[in-house]
Amino acid sequence: MKYSEAYQRTRDIDWFFRAGNRFIHVASNGGKLPNFVNDVNRLRNEQAAVSVLDNIKDVQVDITDYVNIRTQASVEEVQKNNIMVDINQLRESYLSTFVAMAQKGFYSFDRALDDESKYILVCGPKTPIEVACQLVEVTDEIEFDGEGKDAFHVKTKYTE
Repeated sequence: MKYSEAYQRTRDIDWFFRAGNRFIHVASNGGKLPNFVNDVNRLRNEQAAVSVLDNIKDVQVDITDYVNIRTQASVEEVQKNNIMVDINQLRESYLSTFVAMAQKGFYSFDRALDDESKYILVCGPKTPIEVACQLVEVTDEIEFDGEGKDAFHVKTKYTE
């Protein structure tokens, strides 16, 4: 069974795949899931398997500058409603899930604010780490931007 477009657009669904020696975590943030991961049962099984993985001892996590862009966007959004916010607390709150995934060995991506098909690296281990988890290998539905693999596009279109 596949997730409907309505469900995808109203949820932040964690999904996973492998790109060569890199294990990838993606937070959909209401974006479309590629067809190769849009399987409710398989995805729930992967989510459960990842949730019980231990953190990797002494993993060094690199945090990208994208965190600053997302934090600033969040600050501007809450300030529109005259709400005071602690920027550091907002940053740490945003980062928590991504860092948790990086500590398990995943390169962790979030959907871009300006392009619903684009995902940007938030953080990941300094060097690729083998994760004890069976994940589907990347398909041609994913197109990485350049050699750095710090961003990619999902080519799947909604069909509903």
